[in-house]
Amino acid sequence: MNRIQVINELSWWLLLLLLAVEPWLTNKNVIFGVAFSQGEFWQKPFPRRLRRWYLLVLLGGGLLFNLLLLNSSQKTTWLLLGMPLLLGLSLLTFGIFHHKILNWQLQQKTDLQLTKQCLSVDTQQLSENELSAWWLVTLLILPFTAVISASFNYADLPAKLPVHFSFTGPDAWINKSQGGVWKVLVMQFGITLIFILLTWLMRRSPAAVRGNSQAVPGFYRFRRSIYFLLIFAGLLSQVTLSTPFLTQQNQLVFWLNRLNLIFVLILVIMPLLFYWFFTLRHEPHGPILNDNSKWLLGLIYYDPHDPSIFVQKRSGLGFTLNMARPASWVILGGIFVFAIIAAWLQN
Repeated sequence: MNRIQVINELSWWLLLLLLAVEPWLTNKNVIFGVAFSQGEFWQKPFPRRLRRWYLLVLLGGGLLFNLLLLNSSQKTTWLLLGMPLLLGLSLLTFGIFHHKILNWQLQQKTDLQLTKQCLSVDTQQLSENELSAWWLVTLLILPFTAVISASFNYADLPAKLPVHFSFTGPDAWINKSQGGVWKVLVMQFGITLIFILLTWLMRRSPAAVRGNSQAVPGFYRFRRSIYFLLIFAGLLSQVTLSTPFLTQQNQLVFWLNRLNLIFVLILVIMPLLFYWFFTLRHEPHGPILNDNSKWLLGLIYYDPHDPSIFVQKRSGLGFTLNMARPASWVILGGIFVFAIIAAWLQN
């Protein structure tokens, strides 16, 4: 097995494990995207059996796809075919089990703590736990530093500059003499603006806790930690993109390889730690808003009456878009357009 195959295998199993444990990465009163008033439903035989089946289906399907696809040394084979198959299997299985849990919930005794009535949110507590929006300005420091460095040290820059990165470091390059420097800087500013916009919108979503704030204990601290993580990830990505402008040529690949590895580890490990400290150890209590009908397949949030663009994911870590808001589609379209532009700049 060559180096590319080893990297493909590690990437595949990391993605597979994150998908397979998704039903466990949730609030204590949520099972397959269905909210209950208390967490004791986790221990009922039927939900426990479904979680085990979900784990077996994902691991079994992932192993099968692995045997069929990942023996190829071509990265595009598993990237363009294997990963969509795995994500499709996860979505289909999760959606089926979501409906099974919904039907099972209807058979349980009526619980007055699970309500469809509108509940108030302690917005003062939310504002007290927010990081200042001025933190977003820090994301602009490195791009401007890279512009200054490129302007004054153009002659000393490497003949080729990296424009794409894999788990082993840079794997696509562009010629400096063909305007590569300025194309890289444009990409860097584009990524910076995306981080700023997404983080700012997530910070401003006032209805991210819909109902009693104690229904999601520790949510404010979890939200603040994700906000900080996005800023830190943005800074780290800027360090990666700025490395050709800030380091000597003979040390370029060395630093890029290590920065890329650190970047991946942080994005995987830190959300898990935040989940452990701010979600897993807290038991919900008080009235809990029943908005199960707003979550399609338990994963996709759609509520025209909710002003939030970003809401906390029902299952999994982080935040997701409210697909009933036009701004959400604008954001998705903007990211898609930027990806096309970035691909064009690389070529």
